[in-house]
Amino acid sequence: MRRRHLLGALAGGLLSGVPGGCTTWPTPTVPMPVRRIAARCTVRSRCVLLPGVYSRADDFITEGFIDDLHRLVPGCEGLLADAHLGYFVEGDLLRRLREDVVRPAAPVAEASAGAPAAPRPWLVGVSLGGFAALAYAMRHGAEIAGVLALAPYLGRRELLRDISAAGGPQAWRARPAGDEPAEPHAQIENELWRWLARPGLGHAATVPVYLGYGRDDRFAEAQRVLQSLLPAGHTEVVEGGHDWPPWRALWRHWLQRGALPGTTCATPS
Repeated sequence: MRRRHLLGALAGGLLSGVPGGCTTWPTPTVPMPVRRIAARCTVRSRCVLLPGVYSRADDFITEGFIDDLHRLVPGCEGLLADAHLGYFVEGDLLRRLREDVVRPAAPVAEASAGAPAAPRPWLVGVSLGGFAALAYAMRHGAEIAGVLALAPYLGRRELLRDISAAGGPQAWRARPAGDEPAEPHAQIENELWRWLARPGLGHAATVPVYLGYGRDDRFAEAQRVLQSLLPAGHTEVVEGGHDWPPWRALWRHWLQRGALPGTTCATPS
């Protein structure tokens, strides 16, 4: 019962139980499964793709994200991390993502070889995967190149109401800290908003953060608050709701603006 309550509280409207009142999620495994998608030429960048709550990693193939990556940035290697809901519920998402996906994706080159270090990966997440990408940047920002959060889930309703009532993220962050929530997921949501409210969010001196969402996304109110904290030019808004068509449109736009090195392909892999 505790986990069922946790699941319902986790997303505050993002999740719903399946018919019959029984809520299920995939069982986490160690290591986290990751599918490596080779670049079409010499690797100049890497990106880790993180799915949403009702998605799995291979949906990025089905929904055309990998086709767009190969066409627009052939020098980028993709890693499809099966960071599904089970890892969130068990509280092991960031550790598994770090140990099984991000660190193996960008090993340091041996000094004797005289080769540069492999490029740090970008984290690209949709919905709950966007939350994971932002939380990873908060905890381990030096290990990644940046974040693209597409329609990210940004916390439970009561937290967002508290932030609004306080007058915004900076005012909320400046208040004396009260009692921390007991649930691990709620604690990390609070921690994330304290990090988001710090000065300089998204600038190159910290961790570059880019945001995209649909105008009619059901989390658009919170996403607009995050947009207000980011530098100009770091947010894209398109028509649509919380679904794959606007997410893919945002993904293509981000790739086309040249955020990832490797748009030209002189040396086939």
